[in-house]
Amino acid sequence: MDKLQKYFFEPKKVDEILENATIVLDTNILLAAYQWKNASFKEVTDILNKISIEDRLKIPSHVIEEFVDQRPKRIIEMIENIDKKIFSKLQKPENLISVIPALESIQENNELEIEKEYHEVYKKYRKSLQNLKDKLKLFVNTDPILKELKGFLENGYFEIEQFNETNFTKRAKERAIKQIPPLTGGDSGKKLNKYGDYKIWEHILSLENDVIFVTADLKEDWVIVDHQNKFISARRELVEEFYDKNRKTFTIMTLTDFIEAVDPNIEGEIIDDIKINFDRNMNQKEMEFLVKNLKDIKSQNLIMFETDKSIKGHLRRIMCLNDPVGLYSLTGAIDEYDSEIETLLDLLPRISNVVQLEEEIKSIFLLSTMDNLPSTKARQVSSELWDLKNTLDL
Repeated sequence: MDKLQKYFFEPKKVDEILENATIVLDTNILLAAYQWKNASFKEVTDILNKISIEDRLKIPSHVIEEFVDQRPKRIIEMIENIDKKIFSKLQKPENLISVIPALESIQENNELEIEKEYHEVYKKYRKSLQNLKDKLKLFVNTDPILKELKGFLENGYFEIEQFNETNFTKRAKERAIKQIPPLTGGDSGKKLNKYGDYKIWEHILSLENDVIFVTADLKEDWVIVDHQNKFISARRELVEEFYDKNRKTFTIMTLTDFIEAVDPNIEGEIIDDIKINFDRNMNQKEMEFLVKNLKDIKSQNLIMFETDKSIKGHLRRIMCLNDPVGLYSLTGAIDEYDSEIETLLDLLPRISNVVQLEEEIKSIFLLSTMDNLPSTKARQVSSELWDLKNTLDL
């Protein structure tokens, strides 16, 4: 009967273990430090330093290795963002005098003086951005963020005694074939470090205490999420395996939930900043999924759409190609836009021009998504629908 006990095990609630549990950090938590504002950085590091002093913070050796590998890439990413998101957006306008030659003859105007001030500030701003990029380049070898993390990184670092890489790889392969968490396939596309999650899990299994694993990654290998990709629980298989080995509780928390649990009085702005970073990470994961899977899904579905010569089939094809509000990119479901298509089928015969159709398109997606449809998307979709209407004489 002992073999069945893990299936009936009820893990302790977070508030029951928070004060005494071992806290294990995932790599993405350390990397997130490069995206927080100063107040958020201080709040999180103060909490982690306190837990480290209590000897309750543990950072698996593999997490440190991943962090060391990814840290320079995060610095390069910050430099690239200055170019892509700021430098590329800066536009120096033409001189006023070349646009309006008669400007100097207009009495009581100070536009030229203001323009001169603008150009000076413009040049100063561009120079300051270049200086900032130069400072960030120094982070590779002289990193003030890494310096602040050094204390709890050194104190929390731990590795498995007598670890054998060959034996580990053998265990990992057997586990991956059986798709046992955390090797259910989430990292199967990786050529390098595809068993990294399992290496972290073996580190966690070596801890003989209740464990809270803090991560910003809600991969299926680790957690159960709802239909909106919201965290529900750690995978039951992991909870049961940890209990089976240590007779203790294993749970997973996002950094936002963990910080709020440790410090219920934390300022809302700090939580918002941490959450924005978490959402950014989730969006990046969704984009990675999109790049990996969507091309195949789209090509398969487009073949199906091509064979479906019904009006609905034509509309599905248009929605698939344009993906107006990004839903199809996340699901790849053929019927993702069917509710909007039904509305369009009813409206199309009564539409008299493409401008009216564009307004109807915007209205439909405002009602269904509570978000504004970008004008370029609305224009493209309405143009293709208008051509379809004329071709099929709807």
